[in-house]
Amino acid sequence: MNAISVYYDGWQMDCCGEPFKIGDMVQWDCVKSNNDFLVQADYYYEAHDDTDLVIAGKVIEIYGIKCQYEKRDNGVLYPISYHKTPIP
Repeated sequence: MNAISVYYDGWQMDCCGEPFKIGDMVQWDCVKSNNDFLVQADYYYEAHDDTDLVIAGKVIEIYGIKCQYEKRDNGVLYPISYHKTPIP
């Protein structure tokens, strides 16, 4: 069995997510990652748009993601980097 990484946005959890912890079995609608995403992950959880597949498995690690933002000329903040912190 291979481990994969799934990015799960906090706003998605706040909106309609079900809390999970290490050791839980989960089943999530996901999209395959691509170069458009800042955070490197194999898949991204998606509860509000079309998805490519359903990922099911056991949670073995959880990380909090903290992004650094930069204001562009249009006044909009864009994420430019991130830091991962393990959550026990």
